[in-house]
Amino acid sequence: MYGKITKICYVIVNCKKTGPMNQTLNIIKNLDLNQYEVSIITLLDEEPDNSMIDAYKAVCNQCICLHMSKFLSILCGKRLVTAALDKVKPDIIHGLGMPPYRMTLNYKKAKHLVTLRNYLYEDYPSHYNKYVGPILAMLDMHLIRKLAKQGEYFVTCSESLTNIYRNRENIDIPYIRNGVDVSMYPLKASNERMLLRKKLGLPENKIIFIYTGGLIDRKDQESAIRGILNSDCKEKVSLILCGIGANLGALKKKYISEYNIIFTGKVDNVSEYLKAADIYLSTSKSEGLPNGVLEAMASGTCVLLSDIPQHMEIMSIDNGIGLTYQLGNMKDLKTKIEKMVSMDLVTMGKRSNIVVKNNFTAKIMSQNYQTVYKRLMASVKH
Repeated sequence: MYGKITKICYVIVNCKKTGPMNQTLNIIKNLDLNQYEVSIITLLDEEPDNSMIDAYKAVCNQCICLHMSKFLSILCGKRLVTAALDKVKPDIIHGLGMPPYRMTLNYKKAKHLVTLRNYLYEDYPSHYNKYVGPILAMLDMHLIRKLAKQGEYFVTCSESLTNIYRNRENIDIPYIRNGVDVSMYPLKASNERMLLRKKLGLPENKIIFIYTGGLIDRKDQESAIRGILNSDCKEKVSLILCGIGANLGALKKKYISEYNIIFTGKVDNVSEYLKAADIYLSTSKSEGLPNGVLEAMASGTCVLLSDIPQHMEIMSIDNGIGLTYQLGNMKDLKTKIEKMVSMDLVTMGKRSNIVVKNNFTAKIMSQNYQTVYKRLMASVKH
């Protein structure tokens, strides 16, 4: 016998194709629908050709789109979100990041939860700007401290991010690790790599490094490009950069003459590119728990990663999935690129797949969130 259905409402900016939106969709798709009823409220309009709204509509009982402008969201966002929540009448409100979470706080008839997918002081300057970002980070950090003392529930997406908040901000926040929908990123077959390279028009006789995601300062793709171009093996390798972002135009202009640096722009078949590649290269300065890395590993692609805590968290499970280099040390990056091309990439790729299946699946992540949802409902005073 199942008890009362718990109504969960996810409040998000919009359904833009991003890692956090993929993660939230993974939570919802793996919920026990005998126990949960799901709604979403989006704040802003969807971006044409860059939206996951249809995927959300397919798994949610109700989708309310408020179509606010950024100005309107500042002026009266809380009032409009509260009115929408009055229609949904959720038991739990799960905010995706601090901006939508703040707008839910006037609604007092539900338990609140927010997932922090970054360290505010590292993410906000690149998301807003270097002047406004630190101020907004400080304000949100103050709010987190205040509400945590009042019993509001916060969770991060990785153990390393929890450790950062503990060590730098002296606040303890539990974590639930990100998870990959392994059905969308299956292990590559032995003959699949070359077939996909032909299909995608990629070099067939090169060792291919790949990055997927936003081309922004925090991800530091230029270091990846420079590492490849400065390596002694640059004639044997190519670097594929799949994604868009603020730095795409400048990087393409600067490296347009480099034949082994390939910019694909936005693609809808990321899984095929990952399976066509040999090594996933992330030179990121900061992460929550990187979706691109986990998706590549699920596909059977080994990794070369900067030694930030979030990457090291993944590597600590099995250091046989690839190599790391010292962040900012271009000589070390060059050396590790040269070392990896002579290693057993297939075996490392298979070990990568096993690490994901045992530790970082969407099902595991969703089950952990459902444990939190049950804990929140158990705390409600009847």
